[in-house]
Amino acid sequence: MIKKLRAKIIAISMLSVVLILLIIMGSINIINYRNIVSNADNVLKMLEENDGQFPMDRRFGERDDNMPGGSMAPDESATPSDGNSDDGNAPQGMGPNNSMNPNEMPPEEGINSDNENKGFLSIFSTQDSRREARYFTVKLDKDGNVTEFDISQVASVNESTAKELASKLYEKTGKNRFYKKYRYKSIKENGSYMVIFLDCSSQLENQRSFLITSLLVSAVGLVTIFVLLIFFSNWVVKPVDESFEKQKRFITDAGHEIKTPLATIKADAAVIEFDLDENSDSREWIDDIKVQIERLTGLTNDLIYLSKMDESRETLSKYDFVISDTAKEVSKGFESRAKLEKKTYKVDVEPLLTYKGEEKAIYELLSILLDNAVKYSDENGRIDFSLKKRGKNIVIKVYNTTGNISEKHIKHLFDRFYRTDESRNSKKGGYGIGLSKA
Repeated sequence: MIKKLRAKIIAISMLSVVLILLIIMGSINIINYRNIVSNADNVLKMLEENDGQFPMDRRFGERDDNMPGGSMAPDESATPSDGNSDDGNAPQGMGPNNSMNPNEMPPEEGINSDNENKGFLSIFSTQDSRREARYFTVKLDKDGNVTEFDISQVASVNESTAKELASKLYEKTGKNRFYKKYRYKSIKENGSYMVIFLDCSSQLENQRSFLITSLLVSAVGLVTIFVLLIFFSNWVVKPVDESFEKQKRFITDAGHEIKTPLATIKADAAVIEFDLDENSDSREWIDDIKVQIERLTGLTNDLIYLSKMDESRETLSKYDFVISDTAKEVSKGFESRAKLEKKTYKVDVEPLLTYKGEEKAIYELLSILLDNAVKYSDENGRIDFSLKKRGKNIVIKVYNTTGNISEKHIKHLFDRFYRTDESRNSKKGGYGIGLSKA
């Protein structure tokens, strides 16, 4: 019993820890993944709103020479100035070389620098952070033919790969999607398409590494917790174990103490019965005393038996015997009782079956099951007993009809001192010990 209690404590504790870890690690990884998707979608939105370029690239009219794919060519249509223009309306901040300070340059038409791109500029506020975004764009006509592409911002994709991906995915317009390591969006406008691909391999790899690491750490944590539970569970169940040991010791001691006065009462009753006349009315009371003594003696023996079963027993003396003969002998003892109570009694024992075990224990087991079946079968009921070989196993089956038993009773029928008659006034007798012994 204590071992089962300890095992349940460990099992429940481990299950609780596993569920908590699943919730925590699952939530962290889901949030991490959603952040990757959200950041990628924000970048795609910026690129979509600025025709496949970052607003800063468009604002300064250039791309970083260090970015893969080269730089954007300068606008040759612009009129150079030597800084000595007669126009007195030169914008503030223009220097001698007509270059504008990027920090003071007015926003390009169509770009709301204060509001629309506020979140973007907070992420890509420097060229170093902007280099982290690897993307390429492909434009197609209404028939899916590539008309323009830009792979200058990613080194891992060549022209043919970019065209192949765009031709395969351009019709999936609408929401943002993942294709392998790319987060992409296809935009349809005026019959033509623009597909923007954002390389998320670095973020996804980090996410994958974090997931594997979290699983490994969780596994190590679970093993550590399991070892600690095994160690501390002994300390947890120790008070219960001590209480249970005291209870067993009390039952055993009390049982032996009760046996002595019962034996004395039985002997005194026999003496009194011997001195009475055969026709004396007192014999009825003596017979009743003898019946009650037998019941108390049986109860005491059962309690002592249960107490001994909980103790560490020596190895049973096992030997081969013909279990078929044992079953027939036990079943024969209940035939007259079943017949007297007008109950149908059917026995089906396969002959010459041998079994290696303790014959006395098997005999008592069969006796308990048949006694319970006869005792609790309904009036004019039916009892079936069979013993047959099924493969390598020997199957014992005891069946009896009875009155309705609710579900709450069925699962407790083999518990100690449990009886379906909660008032404990059943005429059937018994103390709820038989099936627990079985």
